[in-house]
Amino acid sequence: MLVDRYVLYSVITIAVIYLLVIMFTEGKTRVVLGVISLPLSMFFSLLSYQTAIPQVLYFEHSLEADIYDLKHYRTTNNKMFGFLPNTLDLFEESLHRKIYQFPQSRFDNLESLLSKPINTQGISKLNLQFSFTKEVQKVYGGVKILYINNHDFHLAENNLRDTFFIVLKNEKNNESYLIYPRRNNGLRTNFWSQPQIFSPGFTTMIQQDCVKKGMYSIGLLIFKNGEANLKYTEQSINIDNTKMIDWMQTLGYFKNT
Repeated sequence: MLVDRYVLYSVITIAVIYLLVIMFTEGKTRVVLGVISLPLSMFFSLLSYQTAIPQVLYFEHSLEADIYDLKHYRTTNNKMFGFLPNTLDLFEESLHRKIYQFPQSRFDNLESLLSKPINTQGISKLNLQFSFTKEVQKVYGGVKILYINNHDFHLAENNLRDTFFIVLKNEKNNESYLIYPRRNNGLRTNFWSQPQIFSPGFTTMIQQDCVKKGMYSIGLLIFKNGEANLKYTEQSINIDNTKMIDWMQTLGYFKNT
């Protein structure tokens, strides 16, 4: 669900209360209660919007990153590896027969930029520090997860198209994976002083098999005012959390280049 369940329960509860007020009051009492409840309802609507919109944007932008990763590497970000040999063959056949076509995305005109080596002229550096944590979830025999955390970076949005994606650049073969991070909700920190959808900081989750093993440099692909800017940081991370991809490679799929 995109919206926390407690928000939905609250909406249902308030709707029931309003219905009871209308049913069991009349005249002046109903008018007074209506005048009191109207601003409260507007405040609750604003609060619900500020709570829900970061989750909706995460759902939307993570699908955008999925389009790129699925197109180039047959993986999806922050999700378990989705292909077995037979399903991968069927997917490739559907692409060949044009039964399925990749939808257009904001990355279609940026593939040359994303494929450039980090030291290429014109690619700037970004001074950011990250912390890394690991976790194993006890499902499917143990799912390894890596977390990349940052507490400082903030992008002030002029509109909902202003955003950024994490770029993981393989330092050996130049492959670039895109992952949309979970950004901190602005409602919990500075909403009352500086109303914003997001506050500084984000967490990027790398779930088992959504990225091939290797050493990766960490960068940010920033979309601001209709322009894209790619910046890499000085930090790298060693990703060695694959299991399904290793097995697929023994069958001849996803051979390292």
